[in-house]
Amino acid sequence: MAWSKFQRLTQRIGRRVSRYYRTYPFQANVFTYTIACSAGDACSQILVEQKEFDNNRFASKAAVGAFVYGPLFHHFYRWLHCFLPGISGRNRVLKFVIDQGPFTMFVLLGYFLGSGFLEGQSWENNWNDVKGKLPITYVLDCCFWLPVQYINFSYIPPTYCVAYVSGMTLVWMTFLSFIKNRPKLPTFIVQLEDGVKKLIGMAS
Repeated sequence: MAWSKFQRLTQRIGRRVSRYYRTYPFQANVFTYTIACSAGDACSQILVEQKEFDNNRFASKAAVGAFVYGPLFHHFYRWLHCFLPGISGRNRVLKFVIDQGPFTMFVLLGYFLGSGFLEGQSWENNWNDVKGKLPITYVLDCCFWLPVQYINFSYIPPTYCVAYVSGMTLVWMTFLSFIKNRPKLPTFIVQLEDGVKKLIGMAS
């Protein structure tokens, strides 16, 4: 009985959320990524770093979600679906390559530069941060989102897709905030980066 009530509740919430996204897609995307970026930073500060809460940093991540992530994702996916309409195998592969390739790199660049600028970093320090952290962050983005989306498309019922992707977005934003605001990369990521460089060297 309790489970059936929970299912009906989630279905009603899902229908309302879907209706809002269809009616106000731009506002919905901006709201979603504002919450995701700010909540991810809050989780990073409170749960992972366990440091004194930095309100300026929190506000900067919210601003990046509102003015960078939300608008970019909204307009990009509208363009992508117009440029590559339908769900043919070729178009699905091309959508995936464009999304996970140049667009993801561009979005991560916007996150690093936007956050650094709003937090008062100098251009030189900001750019050095990008050069030191962006390449391995992109690799980790692929490692995280490829299996997440495979599970989403293969096993998650449609009723729970929004909740699942929202939860995974929060996890990723928490990690992204953690990486962005560390003076140096964690040891395990440095080791991973060295391994990737060795593989690239062997391949070339």
